[in-house]
Amino acid sequence: MARYAYLTRMERAVTVRYDDFLHVPSQVFERVFDHLEISDDESPLAFSRTNLVHPLGKPDKQTGPKKVLTKREPSFERWHEKSRRTFRDICGDEMRKNGCELPF
Repeated sequence: MARYAYLTRMERAVTVRYDDFLHVPSQVFERVFDHLEISDDESPLAFSRTNLVHPLGKPDKQTGPKKVLTKREPSFERWHEKSRRTFRDICGDEMRKNGCELPF
């Protein structure tokens, strides 16, 4: 996160938080469209409501990806305490600076 912090100060960049995209996608798209000075288009919102996008694969058609993602057990639930401690040590400060909560 620190590596890209400079982008939050750039006029040409817009920050999109995962939680916002998951819970209020219409507001996120509206902000992005406004930032890009392009007219509103329902297609990206419709796509986000019916597709679950994987970073390493193709989108999967889903009925309510938000429902799927919010019901999914967080991966850290399966981590050992040593892994949690390592994650906190490496990422904790940056996550707090960016308003992200460490749930463990």
